[in-house]
Amino acid sequence: MNNFEITGRINFVDIKYLESGKVYTRVLISEKQKDDTYSTFPITFFNTKSDNTAEKIAETCQKGDYIKAKGKMNVDKFTD
Repeated sequence: MNNFEITGRINFVDIKYLESGKVYTRVLISEKQKDDTYSTFPITFFNTKSDNTAEKIAETCQKGDYIKAKGKMNVDKFTD
């Protein structure tokens, strides 16, 4: 199962419009750990043919907002 659920505060929001017409938004979410350190997780949202998810995220979310994201993971690179 590659499902995930993460909650935390947004550190960074960046939207990119590509020449091909595709749009994606990159968000960095920080989650406080038990030992008072923070782990940062990058999440990328893409627009689909039926929904403008990436643009909605970029328009409504700002740095410092508390967010809960649910989704599926896709691994593009692997290093052992």
